[in-house]
Amino acid sequence: MIKIIVFSLIDAFSLMFCILFAIDGSIFFFSSTFLGTLLLNWFAFSRKSYPYRYLLPGGIFFISMILFPMIYNIYIAATNYSTGHIYTKKQVIAQFLKHEYEPSESQIFNFTLFRDSESSIMLLLLENQEVKISVLFNNNNEILDITHVYENSSLPFTKEFTKVNKKQIVSYMGKFQPKKIPFEDGWLKMTSLTEFRYFQSRYNYDIGEDTLVDQKTGEKYYATEGQFVSDSGERLNPGWIVITGLQNFLTLITTPHYRSPFLRVLIWTIEWSITTVFFSFSLGLLLAIILNNKKMALRKVYRSLLIIPWALPVFISVLIWRGFLNEHFGLFNKILRNLAGFSIPWFSTPFWARTSLILVNVWLTYPYMMTISLG
Repeated sequence: MIKIIVFSLIDAFSLMFCILFAIDGSIFFFSSTFLGTLLLNWFAFSRKSYPYRYLLPGGIFFISMILFPMIYNIYIAATNYSTGHIYTKKQVIAQFLKHEYEPSESQIFNFTLFRDSESSIMLLLLENQEVKISVLFNNNNEILDITHVYENSSLPFTKEFTKVNKKQIVSYMGKFQPKKIPFEDGWLKMTSLTEFRYFQSRYNYDIGEDTLVDQKTGEKYYATEGQFVSDSGERLNPGWIVITGLQNFLTLITTPHYRSPFLRVLIWTIEWSITTVFFSFSLGLLLAIILNNKKMALRKVYRSLLIIPWALPVFISVLIWRGFLNEHFGLFNKILRNLAGFSIPWFSTPFWARTSLILVNVWLTYPYMMTISLG
């Protein structure tokens, strides 16, 4: 019964996330969540899956911690994903279509507010002291009606409204400033305590030509690889993610200011991997051979003591070693100064900093190598 309740909750949340992913258009996350939930239910309720249940926890961690990051990193490496290129093309176009501008000959309207007993609001927009537009809002600040008032036409007052004074208008600013009132080819927006101004969309998107047109300057921007670019070379930010294949790797190899630091880091990574594995395994194997001697006294005590670096939390061990290797007050340099008259710059020079990293990592990992060598 408990299992059914738990999996009912899991399925309900999975269904919710699947719906959200489908609405957002995230096909990968939708399909992975859906298939993952089906597989989880199969493992839980099918008799045929019983032998595989013990592999499930390890499989989940393998997929989430190793396989997925590996595939995702390969995918990112094959794209132009970077600052300014983190959205899809659809999202980028939607952002540009939200841009607005005020035309040079923008119409300016003064306004007056009226309200009734039911909290409905009547907004009157005036030009040259004459009412041109009336907008009726309900108590949820939703537009119910827009009426253009022409000459000799009457105001659309269907209820008893009272005028809102200037002090009270301040309390309505938060409601009206985000509002866009449709007007001609654009909209009217509140810009001050006394005015509404006319705005238009800055960019228009042409689906057929796959271009953005700047209505303010008339410039046309063409969709290239991940960005809109004009004939003059001007680029609009942000761009979108596109597959670039091996271009990132070619840039890394052929560009000197990328290649030089990359090679330094690559070489050090290889050195780090080889030296730490070699020395930790060698030390662990040596200690295992020594401790495997049956004639050795207190073997169990030595085994217990030598496994301490593995048992201690890493952050505690690292802090202790940081104190040991302190260039001015550390234990190692104090001993060297007293015995030999010199000290080692453990953290100041690249060579000794790398040496100290290898030393600490060997100390942290040799107990594991010793344990597997002892069997």
